[in-house]
Amino acid sequence: MLDQKFSQSEIARRLGRDRATISREIKRNYWHDQEFPDAEGYWAMTANDMAHDRRRGSASSFVARICGTK
Repeated sequence: MLDQKFSQSEIARRLGRDRATISREIKRNYWHDQEFPDAEGYWAMTANDMAHDRRRGSASSFVARICGTK
């Protein structure tokens, strides 16, 4: 919907979510790449991978701290 130039408010309304939720999602998962600036933007597949990495990273960091390996 961002590619179609919908506002965040309109996206939130259509998805049945709060506008702040949409804003946080876009801000958290917006792709930045200095080497490929034309590829910057919000990409759903990339956002999903980034969220997965955050979940996996926080858990592995937690386990490493408890085990004393980090």
